[in-house]
Amino acid sequence: MYKRQVLDDTDLTMNVEVTSEAFAEQLRATLQSTAGVGLRPGGEVAVSEPVLSLQEEILALQAELDALQDEIRRNVIFSRSSNALVDTAPPTLDKVIDAMDRYRRPVVEVGGHTDSRGSDSYNLELSKRRADAVVEYLIDGGMDAGRLNGVGYGEEDPVSPEETDEAYQLNRRVEFTALEKFQ
Repeated sequence: MYKRQVLDDTDLTMNVEVTSEAFAEQLRATLQSTAGVGLRPGGEVAVSEPVLSLQEEILALQAELDALQDEIRRNVIFSRSSNALVDTAPPTLDKVIDAMDRYRRPVVEVGGHTDSRGSDSYNLELSKRRADAVVEYLIDGGMDAGRLNGVGYGEEDPVSPEETDEAYQLNRRVEFTALEKFQ
């Protein structure tokens, strides 16, 4: 024999936490729409940041750094034979700090590069000083020194192999690589 059950409570309470604001809005709208069928909706739909694995943080940080790369190449530049940051560098490096603040576990290698003028040994030393100048700025901006490592690559990986003033300027640069740990 079939036994019929009747719901006699009209309260509908939903307390849930999701990682997407769009999904939270859908849930809130659905909850409110239940008033149209005689229910009394209540509760809270909260949005929280998703918990990322270390590998996901590395990928997310690297994606942000890659997205900044054109701006970095334009603004974080060096004069010939110099490791002094130009005036355009700080606002761009502050964006690197913001990205690193969002992803606190990856470490970041700052790779310094030079153009091809000068001896190999001089360029290797200069590229290390450039990387260290950027690392120093990031530390002064609040980054943990243990998360940063400056590496000099000299002239070995040019952006442009041409021998023009524009190509030389492109090659005098820094690049950022998010890692799990330093080698």
